[in-house]
Amino acid sequence: MNARTAVAAVAVLGYTVIIAVHAEVWGHFSESLDYLERTFACAERAHQLIVPVLGEIFSV
Repeated sequence: MNARTAVAAVAVLGYTVIIAVHAEVWGHFSESLDYLERTFACAERAHQLIVPVLGEIFSV
């Protein structure tokens, strides 16, 4: 799933969140984590994106 399809998914699903796991430090990704965050912000859906900090425990 790329940034555009992730934004489209939250638009269709309504109030839900996307948790961006494995979104960085992988050489095969063509889009950066920054691009993902900017895409959600431009679509006014930044509040629906959760980017956990690598190596830290988080709750949903």
